Amino acid sequence: MEDNLRINIIDEIAKSSGYDIALMTTFNFDISFFERAVLSQLSAQNINKVTLFVDSKELIKSISDVSSCNIGRRYMVNPMLIDGAFHPKLILLLGEDKAKLFIGSANITTSGMSVNNEAFNVIEYSAKKPDYLDVINDAIHFFLDINSISYQLDRELLEEIEQLNYYHRANENGVIKLIHNLDTPLLNQIQKYIKDPVKEIRVAVPYYDNSLSALSEMVSAFPDAKTFLYLQNSKCSFSKKSFAGSGLQAHTLVYEGFKDNQLNGHNNFYHGKVFSFKTDNAAYMLYGSSNCTQAALMKTYEHGGNIECDIIETGKPNDFNYYFKAFDTHERKNFETQLLSYDVERKSNYHYKYGVVNDDAILLYISRSNSKDIEIFIDGGKLQYDVSDNELIVTIPKEIAQDLPEVFEITIKDDDKEVSLHCWTYCLETINTYRQRRSDKYSLELFEYNSESDKFIQDRINLINAETMCLPDIQEYNKKIALLNQIRQEQEDNDKGDEEFIVDVDILDEYKRSYRQINMVDRIREVFYRRLINDSRALFAYGKTEQKHDQTNEEPHHQIIRTATSEERRFERFVKNRVKGMVNKEFVDIITPQHYLGIVAVVLDIFAKYRSVEIFDAEYVIETRSKLYETLLKREKWDETDNQINDVLLRNCFCILMDNYIYSFGLDSMEERDYVNSLNRSLLTAMEKRFSIRSNYQDTLINMMDPNSDDSWSIVPNSFYNYIEDLFGYKNYDLLVQFIESLYADADVKEIDGRFQVIGKTENIVTELKPNQLLLKEIRNYSRNVAPVKKISIKITPLFPNQSGSKIIEIDHVVDLLLHNWRCTVVYADGTRLDEKPEFISI
Repeated sequence: MEDNLRINIIDEIAKSSGYDIALMTTFNFDISFFERAVLSQLSAQNINKVTLFVDSKELIKSISDVSSCNIGRRYMVNPMLIDGAFHPKLILLLGEDKAKLFIGSANITTSGMSVNNEAFNVIEYSAKKPDYLDVINDAIHFFLDINSISYQLDRELLEEIEQLNYYHRANENGVIKLIHNLDTPLLNQIQKYIKDPVKEIRVAVPYYDNSLSALSEMVSAFPDAKTFLYLQNSKCSFSKKSFAGSGLQAHTLVYEGFKDNQLNGHNNFYHGKVFSFKTDNAAYMLYGSSNCTQAALMKTYEHGGNIECDIIETGKPNDFNYYFKAFDTHERKNFETQLLSYDVERKSNYHYKYGVVNDDAILLYISRSNSKDIEIFIDGGKLQYDVSDNELIVTIPKEIAQDLPEVFEITIKDDDKEVSLHCWTYCLETINTYRQRRSDKYSLELFEYNSESDKFIQDRINLINAETMCLPDIQEYNKKIALLNQIRQEQEDNDKGDEEFIVDVDILDEYKRSYRQINMVDRIREVFYRRLINDSRALFAYGKTEQKHDQTNEEPHHQIIRTATSEERRFERFVKNRVKGMVNKEFVDIITPQHYLGIVAVVLDIFAKYRSVEIFDAEYVIETRSKLYETLLKREKWDETDNQINDVLLRNCFCILMDNYIYSFGLDSMEERDYVNSLNRSLLTAMEKRFSIRSNYQDTLINMMDPNSDDSWSIVPNSFYNYIEDLFGYKNYDLLVQFIESLYADADVKEIDGRFQVIGKTENIVTELKPNQLLLKEIRNYSRNVAPVKKISIKITPLFPNQSGSKIIEIDHVVDLLLHNWRCTVVYADGTRLDEKPEFISI
């Protein structure tokens, strides 16, 4: 403001990342504007835990203006019903380690946030900005206090904020203080706060009570002060008649608008609420929601006043002059004002409070001020109700409730009079499902091993959020381990700890939070890891469904795949970003294999959960699960004695290979099949390097494919064996020897200094006049994948003399693999030798 700059609250919210919770208060409430302009910005920043406290009477007006809304589904509204007005204007954004408070005069309406001239301040707390933590905690206290006098519809979220590590940890900053009138009138607090005699008072508010009693009280409280009133011509509420007859010594400064460089809006309605008190040595500015009225300054809510919340800021004597210099004041004897108007509503005996959606019905809670017999209808149908004290509890049965819109009407007949009430409802299950991120404590309390409901997804998401996925997070993870070590030492009262893990700073609240977090993550991850051990098939089912269709004569059931919503697309991007970090080599090396498999299990379980929705493409799942396991297999350090993790890992990898193999049957293009095969080949190569399975993997597959086993995959074993062999593309030394022994009798195989020598016998030596191409191919593949071979010597003799009338007694082939050169020597029974000239050979 000192630089004549206008700040837009919505723009500030749009820049507020890293927060989880938004707590808000408002008097007037424009639902459509909030959902379109404010909620959308909060959602864009992944702030999905949103709850508002709204004046109950104003909420009813707002509900009457809409036909549908997201109250109780995407965000919560807490109606505040008091004798006065619920009038504070706060937005408090809370994150795990940071907070931001917006406090001022703007209601959550188009006028308040886009049109009016408003006054507000933004106060932030973080590790780098710790000075105003006491203001943040005072704001948290204020929300807890107003929640206690509300219907407490969002109790769990308000309890969650008490778990923030910075809550209750604050020292007074000495400059800015948050005050409210829940217990003590504001004017009394101002008098107590300002110690020295006040010499000057400046008031810039739009509303005064019609008798100017609050202004009179303020002037009387500071009798030595000169008072200046800033009045917007024709737009402020100020009784000139009361002023003329009051004898108040105050200067009226009339203005049309502001002296700033804004092209539009400087003459718009001024809705700010600012008071300045100046002493000889200091200046104090009060700003927030309070007008110069009795209800705002001189009463508490329990005595018929409003609920207000303000900031009182201390500065040097001239620090706040800039604010009042911004008013474009003129000497004007004649100016127009208006009296403060009060809405005169037709008094009703019934006031709608809220509605609750449960499994069987909707329950509507309505306060009433008489005890007459009544009838309640919805769309002409009569509804049942119960009476509790001065409250009606109306039941809308499930068969009617399921067809109702978000906002609907009911009619109450009372002595032939009809009262229509616009109703809204909330559903805790729905809103908790929408809130993708929950606190550690809240998630842990809801976590159930056998849960199949949507809330199980929340624990998976929390686990992914809590885990470390990139190098900076790895360093943070190490810090958390250190914190865990410290709290364990304190619990065990052990003064002798590992100095490498001792943190030498005061981190009491932080390590308690980390301790809760690590315990929660360990518990959730262990559940998924155990599930992975007991039944790995459930996580690898992309191919099995296709394969089942192939083995029956029935056509597969037609399944309608719906398009993912924008929210689900954001969730897709969120998961994919986490997966990218999981293939980070440094990350995989620093955590345990059990830890990594636990995270993998969560990710793959999420894939399975959303398989019927087009959130994650099948191709992406196929590729991701292969790469996740391949990354783990390439880990540098292993505990070779941990047989369980080795068995689980090997078995899961074969499940992936098998599932990918079956999945490839349903692919139309050869290019797609080749890509799946390349994924499998890469994974199989990693398996061989980790476990050396080339010679003995068959036993594992036999157990997996046993038709009598519950864990069996209905697939022809030989076809999959052949597929694995094709993927390997080579034989190791033992398998190569076995292969050669299947070709020649009395085979003798030697490998010496890059020379591969084969000696054997055959029944039909004539067929060996050229080298066995299959044998050369296997030795070449061996050379490429196991050990380099430069030359091959193959010496073949007949198994029986003079077989097939042949006079050949020996054939000797020498093949140079590097030069693709082949030379052959044939020896006959009469001692004749035929040496063929070297020639090129294609293998």
